[in-house]
Amino acid sequence: MRNDDFGHFVSMDGARVVLADETGPGVITRLWFTYGPPDVGVISDVPLRLTIDGHDVIVDARLGDLVGSTTSRFPSPWSLDPSIASGGLSISTPIQFQTSARVELTVAPGSWAYYQVDVRTLPDDACVRPFVGTYSADELASFASGATIWQAHDHPGSDHTTTARDLVPGESTELMLTGTGAITTLEAITPMGARADLSLRIEVDGAVAADAPLAWLTGSDAPAGDYVAGLTASSPTSAILYAPIPYVSSVRVVVTSHATGPVSVGLRARSMDMGTIAADVGRFHAECASSVASIPVPTEQPPFSDTFPNIVLAQTASGPGQYAGITMFQRAPYPWWWALEPDHEVSIDGHYDILGTGTEDYFGGAFYFQNGPYASVTSGASGWSRPDGITMPIPDAHTHLYRHHLVDTWPFDHDIRFEMESYVDGTGYDGCMFWYAF
Repeated sequence: MRNDDFGHFVSMDGARVVLADETGPGVITRLWFTYGPPDVGVISDVPLRLTIDGHDVIVDARLGDLVGSTTSRFPSPWSLDPSIASGGLSISTPIQFQTSARVELTVAPGSWAYYQVDVRTLPDDACVRPFVGTYSADELASFASGATIWQAHDHPGSDHTTTARDLVPGESTELMLTGTGAITTLEAITPMGARADLSLRIEVDGAVAADAPLAWLTGSDAPAGDYVAGLTASSPTSAILYAPIPYVSSVRVVVTSHATGPVSVGLRARSMDMGTIAADVGRFHAECASSVASIPVPTEQPPFSDTFPNIVLAQTASGPGQYAGITMFQRAPYPWWWALEPDHEVSIDGHYDILGTGTEDYFGGAFYFQNGPYASVTSGASGWSRPDGITMPIPDAHTHLYRHHLVDTWPFDHDIRFEMESYVDGTGYDGCMFWYAF
C-alpha cells in the first residue's frame, strides 16, 4: 500500500505530485483521497492524471467528474464521492497494468492532500489487459452484476428457517444444513437491543468457523443503525451476515442467549446447493476480539511517535488465506476525535506491509466523517453516538465502522496481523476480522 499522511509524496514537480509509481504486471485495487483546508478547494475539483504502461489514459480530469454515478468513468457503487462517503473520495474498480502505473494529482499550494493507493502485484509472467481509460461493455456489465449481488443481495438458492421463539438465559436455537453448498445469507431475526447478549456460533464441516457475540459478527448493535453493506447488514428487526460460507458436508448455526430475560430469536439461511466445492474455494472464518487501549500518559493531542502502544484487533497464523474485511465498534472517551486519528497497521507473513493515514480514512470517510454517518457496499461508519458539549463526566462516543474487501482482498501465505495505533487512553474495540482459508 503506497500511502502516507499529507505531503509525503513519491515525488513532486511543482503543483503536480506523484502518489504511486509502480512496475507491473499488477492492478490498482483502490484509490482513496481527501483534501483540505476548505479555503483551498475540495477533493472533487482536484485533477487526476493516470498513466498506464506509458500511456496517459486520464489526463488531468476532475476527480468529481470520474465518480459518483453508475455512468461515471468509475461507476458506483464501487466509487464514492465525498457527499456520499462523508468527506472521502474512493475508486475501487480494478485498474490493471502490464508494465507500469503512475498516479498523479495537481494540488494547490498549502493544501492537505491525503491519499491511499492499494496495489496488488502479480507474477512476472502474468498477462493482463491494461486499463485504457474506460471499461468494456462486458466489464461494466460485470460491475452492475456485482452491485446486484452485493448491494441488492439478490442471491441464488433457497431459504431454510426456524420458527422464532423466546430463548431464556442459557437456551439456544439452531439451524443445520447437510450436503454440499454455500450459505449466502444468514439472518438472525431478533431485536437490535438484544444482540449484544446473543452469541452466534458457526460450525462448518464439523469445525468452528466463528463464535462471538451476534452483534460483533453482523455489525448490528447500536449505534450501527439501519444499513446494508457487502458482508453485513442491520435493521431494527434483523442482523444479517452476507459473507459466503461454503461447506462440503454440513453447516450448523447456533444462537445462544446470555440475556437476563427472554429474547425472541428466529433464523434464516439462504443456501445454494452445489455438487462439489473446488479445492481453491476459500473457507470462511471470523476472528473476533475485544481490546482496550492502555496509554500510560494520556494527552489531548498525542505526540506522533512510536511510543504509543498499538492494540491488536486480530491475527491469524493458519494460512494460506485472504483477509476479507473487518467490522467493529469503537468506544472512545474524551477526546473522542483523537481516537479516530490512529492509523491501522498490518503485517503480512511476518513483514510490516501497510500503514494507514487515519482510522476514518481506512473506513472510507475523512476528517472524522465530517458529513455524518454513511454506509456503502464496501465501507462505512453506519452510525454513532457522540457527546453534545462538555459536561462532566463526559460520556464515551460510540461508532460502528466496517470495511469489506470485496474486490481488494489481502492475500497471505502464513499469517496476518491487524493492529490499530492508540492515542486516547481507554479506547475500546469490539469486532471481527473476516478471512478465508485455502
